Amino acid sequence: MHARIRIGGSGRGFRRLLEVSGVLACLVMAAGWSSPAPAQEQTFTNPLVLHAEEVGEVRSCADPTVLRWSPPGDDAWYMVCTSDPLSGADRDEQGSLRYRTLPMFRSEDLVTWDYLGDALEAPPAWAEPGAGLWAPELHESAGTYFLYFAVTDVRPGVSGEVGCATDGAIGVATAPSPSGPWVNHDSPVVRPRRSGPGCDFASTLDPDVVRDETGQGFLLFGGYKGGIASRRLSPDGLFAPAVTEVAVTTGRYEAPEVFRTDRGYVLFASPNGCCNGDLTGYAVMAARSPSPEGPYTDRHGADLLDGRTGGTPVLAASGGAFVGPGHISVFGDRDGTT
Repeated sequence: MHARIRIGGSGRGFRRLLEVSGVLACLVMAAGWSSPAPAQEQTFTNPLVLHAEEVGEVRSCADPTVLRWSPPGDDAWYMVCTSDPLSGADRDEQGSLRYRTLPMFRSEDLVTWDYLGDALEAPPAWAEPGAGLWAPELHESAGTYFLYFAVTDVRPGVSGEVGCATDGAIGVATAPSPSGPWVNHDSPVVRPRRSGPGCDFASTLDPDVVRDETGQGFLLFGGYKGGIASRRLSPDGLFAPAVTEVAVTTGRYEAPEVFRTDRGYVLFASPNGCCNGDLTGYAVMAARSPSPEGPYTDRHGADLLDGRTGGTPVLAASGGAFVGPGHISVFGDRDGTT
């Protein structure tokens, strides 16, 4: 698959797709935005080049989050991915797969990415041993960098239940730059949320942060069990009180990605299941709202909380190489295009 990307000059629009190990992240020009006369372009072929000295070509970068950082004398994009081996060749001395703890990458052109190491040396102390760290979210506020992430299993003292593997929560680490060093915080931003007795918990995963025009931060998160919800972040960004929770979608969706435009807030979310091999239908749908807390409606006016299925299609599985294009990241290029 070939594509073009503008990385310099005065051009504004570009489209690109990133596919790594069956996971597709996409960047799409917002509807209604125009593309002016062609600027200097670089042609590249998907999947993009992700490289690590230890393994060579990187084949796994699920649920990517991307953020640009441009201090004096530097200008690059940073990406963090779900904890996984970098490829099938990423093994320890005993031959077992080595799970990287939120692997980080850096790029100067949005095409070639270099592995920087892992964001965290270990999960937070309140995570159960063996818990997965999934779906990171990079965010900057007042010069501090935040890395939000899902923890799939927490200690009984956090969830109130012993022996549960479904009591997920949202954690956060902070750093002076998007490359770290990252420091874990000692309590969850969002604790496990009950759906019923025992080990019956709602999906608490896939964090995303957006700020309104006043600077108030909103954390959106959730999944197929219970849907996507929004909570207001505390001023320090380290806590999202349960009393501020507002439902945003039904349980059809996970992987929220929200960004603010001059016409309101656009939510991308993914239905249809992420991980079923060649049968994966993990798509991307969109809806718009005047508020980060909703209601989010599609182009036909259907609310994503309605019983009727809603969502404007943005990206579907191709039936070929790109079987799971869901869980996207939205960011900007040097010309200011989203």
